[in-house]
Amino acid sequence: MPPGVYGVTSELSLNFLRPAGVHSGTLTARSELVAAGRSQGLSQATVTDARGQVLSHSTSRYFLQRIDPAPRRRPSRWSTTRRTRHRTPTRGRCRHR
Repeated sequence: MPPGVYGVTSELSLNFLRPAGVHSGTLTARSELVAAGRSQGLSQATVTDARGQVLSHSTSRYFLQRIDPAPRRRPSRWSTTRRTRHRTPTRGRCRHR
């Protein structure tokens, strides 16, 4: 998926074909995006054991949402990233004569 796109699960199907145990060795999960349109996506995944036997298979369908980047803000006049001189109160007197 391109940056700025995320999915919300609308359907999930899990099929457990064989049990996994100590004898299974290292388990490997692989997933792939099957199809993606403007508003929906479909993916699938499999889990295999050390001998290559498929232990489980799953499919999922997503509603795809796009996140618009936040608009760039101009730094304000009083930004904390800018150095400003500390001003002391004038106590009613004008500083500039």
